[in-house]
Amino acid sequence: MEKTRLPLQVRRRRWIFGTLSAVMMAVIFWMSAMPARESAEVSGAITDVAVKVAYPDYPKMPKQRQQTVYRLVQHFVRKSAHFLEYMVLGALMLFLFNTFSWRLKPLWAWLAASAYAATDEWHQAFVAGRGPMATDVLIDASGAALGVILACLTLLLISHCKKKKAQKTTARA
Repeated sequence: MEKTRLPLQVRRRRWIFGTLSAVMMAVIFWMSAMPARESAEVSGAITDVAVKVAYPDYPKMPKQRQQTVYRLVQHFVRKSAHFLEYMVLGALMLFLFNTFSWRLKPLWAWLAASAYAATDEWHQAFVAGRGPMATDVLIDASGAALGVILACLTLLLISHCKKKKAQKTTARA
């Protein structure tokens, strides 16, 4: 029995989105592998900028208030990073899975990204000063869900535009 070869366009999409998904997973792994102190330095640089933007009067605040504000913003920055990383991963996974003839591709993309989130949290149990948190898995899974939804909407929009273009071409003929 002879195998049918996939069209070049499909093979290219698989390669591109497979590679981008793997790169995103590697970035997430690398960031999770940072010891707590190093991770705090990275998020601290972002937090410093966020504090200055969100609280212009920060330098004039009493020290205790500054510490409270800083911790609050740093917490938001760190959790937002989780959410955004997995939002990107969820979208990339859907674009990859969209090249297959599977059913329920959005569900599979979300499950794959969420499973990676769970394994990533487990990985943090072996990193100095870090530990797994169930709430982070929930944040990651929520980010992945939004990424999958946005990717679905993007694919629907692309499909709609292609249909409109085909209708215009047909109407001209």
